Amino acid sequence: MEVCFCTFLTRLCTNELHFFVYYRSSPPRIQAPGGKNLQLHFKTRMPPHLFTGGKVEGEQGASILVVLLDVDTSSVVQTGPESAAKLNVVVLEGDFNEESDDDWTKEHFESHEVKEREGKRPLLTGDLQVTLKEGIGTLGDLTFTDNSSWIRSRKFRLGVKIAPGYCEDVHIREAKTEAFAVKDHRGECEFSANCSLLVLLIQMFFQENFALPMLLKWVDNR
Repeated sequence: MEVCFCTFLTRLCTNELHFFVYYRSSPPRIQAPGGKNLQLHFKTRMPPHLFTGGKVEGEQGASILVVLLDVDTSSVVQTGPESAAKLNVVVLEGDFNEESDDDWTKEHFESHEVKEREGKRPLLTGDLQVTLKEGIGTLGDLTFTDNSSWIRSRKFRLGVKIAPGYCEDVHIREAKTEAFAVKDHRGECEFSANCSLLVLLIQMFFQENFALPMLLKWVDNR
C-alpha cells in the first residue's frame, strides 16, 4: 500500500500522472477491400517508465489488452477469421506518429520498428506473438533487455501487427501504445530509495511542520 501511495505522489509531483480514461483513436481513413474498416487497438495504458529485466505491464501492473475494432461501429470484432488472427508484438520508436489521428501504411509502421543494438541481445524477449480470441488478446510475458536512452526520442512504444499468413486479403491497421521510457534495472533501486524518502518526509510533515521545506526541496529536485 505504501509503494502504491508513493508511486502516485511521485507522478503527481513530476506532472506524470495519467488519467485512467479509455482512449479511442480517430477512425483511420484507409478503407479495406470489401468494405471492412478494421484496426487493432491497445485498451491498456502504459506507465511512464519500465525497467530492463522486469515484466512489461500496463499502468498499476495491469495485463496489456489489445482488441480488434470495427472502426465504423466502434465495436469489437468477435466473429470471422479476423477475430482469431495471430499478432506479432514489436518495439516502435517513441516518436512514431505522435498525432493519434494520423494514418499510416504498413510500410511506414514497419520502418519505425526498433531492433537491438549491434552486439546486444534481442531488444524484447518473451512471448512475441498473441492470438486473438473473439477479437481480444492479452500480451504474454515480455521483458526489455536494453534501455531506451540510445534512440532519438529516448522512449519506446509497443506495437502489434497481423502476423504473416493471416487476413492477407483484408487491411487491418496496426496498433501502438503510448510512449514510455525504459531504464536500466539498477535505476529501480534509486527509485525505491527516493520513494522511501518521500514517504518518510510526508509522515514527518503530518507530525511536524518543519519537514515541509525538505519535502518541497525534494519535489523541486525531481
